[in-house]
Amino acid sequence: MNSYYISDYGISFFAKVFCDYWPGFVFPLLILLSEIYILKTKDQFWKKIMVYPIIITLLTVLNPIIMYWIVLKMSWSDRYYRFYWLIPVAFILACSITDILSKLRNGWEKLACSVLVVLILFVLGVRFPVDSKAENIYKISNEVIEISELIHEDSPENQMPLALYDLSLVPVIRQYDASIRSAMDRGECRGLRYFDVNDKVYLDAAKDDKSYLIIGNINYEYNIDKIRRDMHQRGIEYFIRNKWWFSNSYVDKLGFQWIGETENYEVYKCLYETGM
Repeated sequence: MNSYYISDYGISFFAKVFCDYWPGFVFPLLILLSEIYILKTKDQFWKKIMVYPIIITLLTVLNPIIMYWIVLKMSWSDRYYRFYWLIPVAFILACSITDILSKLRNGWEKLACSVLVVLILFVLGVRFPVDSKAENIYKISNEVIEISELIHEDSPENQMPLALYDLSLVPVIRQYDASIRSAMDRGECRGLRYFDVNDKVYLDAAKDDKSYLIIGNINYEYNIDKIRRDMHQRGIEYFIRNKWWFSNSYVDKLGFQWIGETENYEVYKCLYETGM
């Protein structure tokens, strides 16, 4: 799942999470059709266990009007999609399809219906998330290897460069290349994992003279001069930019030297003016 933040998107946050969670339109449509089928053809027992709970869920934890302030206050942006786990998708679809098949008299009708279900699930754009396999002996993302090579091609031999990168790379870069030091210690990484994007993060970073944590981990265009000063004082030598964060003009103002890129990241050498 992508990390969307309700403070950035407002009420449209719920639409983004919904579209990101479901693999295409097929499953929501099938669930809706199954619910209508149960309402029209089944008895009260079926309705009590397969329809009414879904309606209550839609009116409560999946209701944007009710949940907007709760998600914002509780910093649940990165976990809200888990409420969709409350919908027993497999159970509803399995029961509905089995009931329909049991009512068909001819074998060819049952076969045709089964084939139709398979076509709906696999032909009409359902995308099942599959992690791409690493194509190297280290069994790690090829991007991580590319980033490491870019840094070492630029840095002096036998040096241990200090690099700033976001939390998506924290668990993997040093797993592959322990010579690349992280600009964040374990405590900072652990703390940032539980922060939603809100003013507290900015205020804490500014108060502690650690605004480099903001540019490394939050898509927020903070004061350029303070960012550069804090990164210089920390001695950060390389900045690995998430391509989906920050405008190009903002990155240009940092004045860092671009040395290469991968599919999702850009690698910059941090240049600072003398006397900062």
